[in-house]
Amino acid sequence: MVRFTGFSTGSAPPAGVLDAQIGGDGAPTAGGYTLVLWIAAGICVWAAALTWFLPERSSAATSDAPRRSP
Repeated sequence: MVRFTGFSTGSAPPAGVLDAQIGGDGAPTAGGYTLVLWIAAGICVWAAALTWFLPERSSAATSDAPRRSP
């Protein structure tokens, strides 16, 4: 259920952007695909910056947690 929610949440914004960038023939323009690419690249940069600035977990905190079996 969570996976399908993520799929729909992740595919709806690009579909909306592409729908807003319709050309004369009814298909999305190359500019629409370029815009979706830049938005996705910006999200990736934002996520990388977020992980860079988040504090690291200490090894003591992770070693006390119960281990999950695969």
